[in-house]
Amino acid sequence: VFEDVIIQGTNETVTFPQGSIYAANMQITGGAQVTHAAYTTNTEYSLHLVVSNVLFISSNSAIDVSGKGYLAGWTLGNTTNGASTGVSGGSYGGLGGGGTASIAYGNYREPGAAGAGGAGSCASAGGGCVKIQVGSLELAGAIRADSGPRPGNTSGGTRASQGRWAH
Repeated sequence: VFEDVIIQGTNETVTFPQGSIYAANMQITGGAQVTHAAYTTNTEYSLHLVVSNVLFISSNSAIDVSGKGYLAGWTLGNTTNGASTGVSGGSYGGLGGGGTASIAYGNYREPGAAGAGGAGSCASAGGGCVKIQVGSLELAGAIRADSGPRPGNTSGGTRASQGRWAH
């Protein structure tokens, strides 16, 4: 448990290990990015931040788990069984489009898993998974769980938050 966590600086990216990070206050400023490790064929990751007071993210900073979810051709359970094939989007919270999409999973109202990777030459990894519990969120920057750098045929991940918001 940390009292206060301050992550700042251009080109400063902090990749937290698996598990929960507890802090009284957290500031992400000056162009800093916070993320989790990218999924592999045998390991799944997520980022769970528990901030009892204020989580502040400046306008040029972010929590970003984009492209950190299931690999292209992989899906829930970190498997290729039931994953998208052909030229198809991965599925999370609904069925992906195109060829044979992966089996739909997850709940868009209560997200809690990474996005599935798509299939085909434009596919990349799905978005990762970040869960945030805060007393208060001051968000000038971004919280992202988008698909990987080649956004065709891929599903985004999840951002689940609890607390009070100030924009």
